[in-house]
Amino acid sequence: DELEIKDCFLIGHSMGGYVALMFHKLFSEKLFGFSLFHSHPFADTDEIVNKRFREIEFVKKGKKELIAAINIPNAFATDNLYKYRASIEKTIQIAVQTKAKGIIANLYCMINRPDQTNILANSKKPFLYVLGKKDNYINFRTIIEKIIPPPKSEVYILNNSGHMGFIEEKDELEKVLINFISKNC
Repeated sequence: DELEIKDCFLIGHSMGGYVALMFHKLFSEKLFGFSLFHSHPFADTDEIVNKRFREIEFVKKGKKELIAAINIPNAFATDNLYKYRASIEKTIQIAVQTKAKGIIANLYCMINRPDQTNILANSKKPFLYVLGKKDNYINFRTIIEKIIPPPKSEVYILNNSGHMGFIEEKDELEKVLINFISKNC
């Protein structure tokens, strides 16, 4: 509103995908299209909820470095770890500098978010779904079988990416985005 942007193409990566779906629910008139990168519309499973509670306890005990040291490398495809070691280290440093209160709040938000499958299935907006074939957090085959995409949608699988396709296959992703937006929006 402050920038007087009437509508946009919204991209949500991972947790940002949950936010993008909620934005769609609340302000769909402000979207001319949207995309989820390495995300999904589902609420957390019991297994994921338990994992997030364990992470909250680690953060409360002052051990966020341990979580960052495990979760961030896992966000990259295993065969990309060496190639992107500088990005991994930089991301770990950012995570470690993040306040514990913020990390805990984000984990609680993810635990408590509703299933947003209907928002996605009932959307009339052009939708691009981008998943990584080597994602250690989101199994692309399982997700593709479960989602009900809206009518104007495309799914794109990044063959050499884990959860960080915007780093691991940046040029490929840029081409996919430009092509989708120019065709559909």
